[in-house]
Amino acid sequence: MVFRRMAIEEWFDGYQYEVDYDIGESGMKFRHFSELGIDLNDLPIRYGYHRGNPELRQLIAEQYEGLSAENVIVTTGASEANFAMVASLVGSRDNVVVEYPNFPSLYEVPLSLERDVTFFNLTFDEKFKPNLSKLAERLKKDAYLVMDETYRQLTFGKVLPPVASLSPRAISITGMSKAYGLPGIRIGWAVADKRMVEAMVAVREQLTICNSAIGEVIAAAVLRTGNAIVQKIRSELAANYEVLREWMLHQDRLEWVEPEGGAVCFPKLKGSRSTLDLCRLLVEKYRTFTVPGYVFGMDPHLRLGFGGDNDELRQGLGRLGTALSE
Repeated sequence: MVFRRMAIEEWFDGYQYEVDYDIGESGMKFRHFSELGIDLNDLPIRYGYHRGNPELRQLIAEQYEGLSAENVIVTTGASEANFAMVASLVGSRDNVVVEYPNFPSLYEVPLSLERDVTFFNLTFDEKFKPNLSKLAERLKKDAYLVMDETYRQLTFGKVLPPVASLSPRAISITGMSKAYGLPGIRIGWAVADKRMVEAMVAVREQLTICNSAIGEVIAAAVLRTGNAIVQKIRSELAANYEVLREWMLHQDRLEWVEPEGGAVCFPKLKGSRSTLDLCRLLVEKYRTFTVPGYVFGMDPHLRLGFGGDNDELRQGLGRLGTALSE
């Protein structure tokens, strides 16, 4: 059993803090504590609940029709939820089918735990939409469905229900990092059948034991506002997307599949060339951060994020355009 470093995280370590303009991040721009209006003066800095703070679990459960706080485990980011899910649910004789390209931990965790992994490729030519007939060919038996719902609330159309509310064999994983712009509090969660939740608790007790008390209080305070903060974020995202879409209309070196939600897109450099040199040039000469496609195993692509400040996005795209010409 060997865990490897993720190429995307090595790229972040090397370059993200060396720039003035970040148009590679995958979530909404991080919020500042002063924006939240939360008083932590009376917060006891003690160990927390292994399943997560009860009030926070209840607030989360209210988003999942027909489910209760007993169906919720709060974790240290969605990444811990993913790890606990794989370690508790997937046995040595089981098979994991994973969409690809994807965030690497979704396949690196089962690979590192020496599980049988099958990749389900999404392609540019199919507009990165899942081909369900091809998926059926890869399923070896009855399956559980695990859905990373990080961007569910940021769809550009109708917001679909979370999968955990549709079937006891479905697991919803998400968190506060992307849609809420709160990656620094490291709060995520999984919602599932009670038996699965208990199995995941047993795994996380070997890792983090419980969550940060400060992070849980902040998460609960934000969720108490209901849809107010989500609507504000959706408005910011829509304005940014229009900037990006207008910019892409004038690019002759890039082609893309227009996203239908979320805060990232995955343009392709025409001519099937690697984007590594381009992304390095952006950092070193133009102090602008993007993510080259090689970290996802897709060299000609690069990841652009449009969840940041509107002016930062405009400035970053301008520099990307100049670097493309160069």
